[in-house]
Amino acid sequence: MDLDADIFVRLVSRAQTETRNGNNDRAIVNLERALALWRGTAGGADVAGSSRLLTQLDSFNHLRLIAREDLISARLVRGEHRLVVPQVRALLADHPYREVSWGQLMYAYYCCGDIEAALRTYLELRKVLDEELGVEPGQEVGRLHQAILARDDTQARRLILPEPDRFAV
Repeated sequence: MDLDADIFVRLVSRAQTETRNGNNDRAIVNLERALALWRGTAGGADVAGSSRLLTQLDSFNHLRLIAREDLISARLVRGEHRLVVPQVRALLADHPYREVSWGQLMYAYYCCGDIEAALRTYLELRKVLDEELGVEPGQEVGRLHQAILARDDTQARRLILPEPDRFAV
């Protein structure tokens, strides 16, 4: 008997393999199937358990977040720039410090031809990180900002779309 958690990990792993092999559409199907297994946060506030169990649940929640970002990347590769904007905004509402997601949002706006929104998004990220954590955005998202300013499509794409094995399971 397979647990949903085991199926989830296998589907995410399969999606990463498909991405590495250039099968973006199959990767999307696997990621959608994996994410469909979820019904809220793993564990939740009402779960009491050992620190080991809570750590494992937190790991699954983190992997779910990565799978969501991978799905957004795959949709960006497919050219679904306008469609991912609300998905990324929803992800950032729950996880406002995810620079990968902020970069995806900047890139989606840029590919839609909305340079102003892409640049405004970078300023929004800087404000969130400064006011809430007292830090500046990392170098990678800073380089994306520079690529957008320079209208360098090749550099922007290379910076935002993940290396195939970036999050190998």
